[in-house]
Formats: sequence, structure tokens, C-alpha cells
Amino acid sequence: MNDAALFLKAAILTATLLLPQVANALMPPLSPQELKSESNVIVEGKVSDVICTGKNEKNRCAKLTGYRATLEVLKTIKGKRYNQLQLNFKKYDFKDGCVGSPDTVHYPGEQALYYLRCRENRCHLTHWNGIKYRSKGKRALPDCR
Repeated sequence: MNDAALFLKAAILTATLLLPQVANALMPPLSPQELKSESNVIVEGKVSDVICTGKNEKNRCAKLTGYRATLEVLKTIKGKRYNQLQLNFKKYDFKDGCVGSPDTVHYPGEQALYYLRCRENRCHLTHWNGIKYRSKGKRALPDCR
């Protein structure tokens, strides 16, 4: 190997090590006070059913499948009182080398305290840590093919 090629390889290696790398990181959790203030509905509830919404997508890192969970409200802590709420979410099936998930998957039978943002009875979690589990449901979702 000649000196120019060796120098070029050394320069590329040095630049790779010294240049800042882009990091894919999860957002930090919200504090209990932030969850409370940013949620317009806070309830204790139980997921009674989960259905496919038919919204399937793919990106470079994952296959995304859309679902809607029916949440039976057991107790309202903040906001308008509902008997049932609809939680829309996506399940991410990641490819090798990809990590993270900006959405929480809801399973039938799960019971929790939910910090939500709702329009009428259609909701989503305020933040990824906006759920405090009492019990987890069965780990099965409908097949959405």
C-alpha cells in the first residue's frame, strides 16, 4: 500500500472518530407534574378490546401497524367523564439495527392509570411514560394482514 492510500485511510478513520455522531434517543420521561398539566384527561381504566385500524405503513426501520384499543373507564381523575375511550396507537416491528418506539402498545385486559390527550372520546397517551400499569393484559394483538 502506498503512502497516499495509507494517509487517506488514517484521515478517514480519524474524522470518523472525531466528528459528532447522530444519536437516536428516546425523549426523556415527563415528571408527574408535567404529565398532569399536559393531559386533558386522566383516568383509571381497563382495555376491553383491540382492533386493527387498517393503517399499515413501512419505513426504513420498521413496519407500523395501526390499532385502536377500547378503554373502559373505571375512574375519572381529571377531565370530562366518559364510560369508554378509544386509544389509537401503532405497533412498531423493528428491523435489525433499529431501536426505539414512540408509541405504547395496549393489550386486552391491561389495567392502568392513563394520562391522555383527548378530542371527544378519541385519545392518545400524553407521553410515552403516560401510563402507570396496575396489571398487564394478555400479550396478543389481532392479525392485521
